[in-house]
Amino acid sequence: MGTFSTQRNGRVHDHDRIGLANMSASLLEHLTENVRVVKQQIADACHAAGRSATEVKLVAVTKYVDSAMAITLARCLARCPDAQTVASPVILGENRPQVLQERWSVWPADLPVEWHMIGHLQTNKIKVVADRTALIHSLDRFDLLDKLNEYAQKNNLRVRGLLEFRLSDDADKHGFGVGDVPQLLDRWPTWTNLQLCGVMGMSGLEASPAEARKQFDSLREIHAEIRQQLNSDAQAPWSELSMGMSGDLPQSIAAGATLVRIGSALFRGLLNDSMH
Repeated sequence: MGTFSTQRNGRVHDHDRIGLANMSASLLEHLTENVRVVKQQIADACHAAGRSATEVKLVAVTKYVDSAMAITLARCLARCPDAQTVASPVILGENRPQVLQERWSVWPADLPVEWHMIGHLQTNKIKVVADRTALIHSLDRFDLLDKLNEYAQKNNLRVRGLLEFRLSDDADKHGFGVGDVPQLLDRWPTWTNLQLCGVMGMSGLEASPAEARKQFDSLREIHAEIRQQLNSDAQAPWSELSMGMSGDLPQSIAAGATLVRIGSALFRGLLNDSMH
């Protein structure tokens, strides 16, 4: 499976230049400052939780912007130093398979990134994302796991993913419930071409900071229960907790997040105020 996007296209470098040309110096400076602030917020939240900043990776969500802006963000992320003491890849998260496909078609060959699929995935879009992503965060139902594994077997792929759990009663939330864990464990051996690495979840839309923390704690407990049943250590492969976005970053890190999906905070002040 392709972890980094290295696809070449005749339009790639022209598109990149157009994106950068349309960026005024002040706009680029604003985006760079947003990146710096977000990385510092992650470092501060880790410090407050008694954790090392190396334990948390930023997934920059680009669903709000076109490819030109996404390319520019990736360059800013590559240039801005992390609080981490070790090198980490630029990780971009996309919600829609068709947008991910479009990103690939125009992405600069000299700008390696790690693509993550974070949105709801329909089974008819499996072929779009299976070999283009390093990690699928949103494996939220049994038929998706079955069909993704079937596709991976037929195409000799090893697909990495996270099990999505529903943490609130929000109507638009997807995912397994805690009651599904026994069946997940029973069927685990049948998914021979999937590497399930952890869990993903979102706090409720109206959750207070305390409620969000409680929901994230429940996801950490599910993660720990599955790890115990798998007899896996804390390092690998069952090690990831994808939780937390721009509005609940401190709570997710305090609860143990290893991947945080940040979008709106990275583009604050650059797009219209209706973006969330």
